[in-house]
Amino acid sequence: MRSRPAIVGELRVVGLGLAVAAGMFAGSLAGGAAGWGDLPGFAPTILTVALAGWAADRIRHTALAGVLTRAPWWLQYLTRAPFWYMAGGVGATLGILIAKKYGLLDIREIPIASFFARGANIYAGIQTAVWLLTEGVLKRDVT
Repeated sequence: MRSRPAIVGELRVVGLGLAVAAGMFAGSLAGGAAGWGDLPGFAPTILTVALAGWAADRIRHTALAGVLTRAPWWLQYLTRAPFWYMAGGVGATLGILIAKKYGLLDIREIPIASFFARGANIYAGIQTAVWLLTEGVLKRDVT
């Protein structure tokens, strides 16, 4: 049976996917690129961002966990940030492309660079805030 922290961690990844999809939809809605009828088209983004975030975390952990066991908080953050940025960008872009392929979004031109940047910035920003509150400098100042 799984322990509670593992389940909470998995739900947090899905929550981040939901937040990125919501942010991308809100940006597209505000910019006039999407309407309320396009809301279901952002559903694949939830899954792809969650999967990309989970994969990036596993890759980072596998590659650097043994090296950074007693590293300072700022070095741990610096090794996580590029993975978060790439996970958000790749997950957001892949979700939009899947939605376009299956007809969930009615868009003619796909601005890949803007989708990548928006998804990457949202995901990395949320991950940075959560990490600073739970593991980073803010936690170390309290204890």
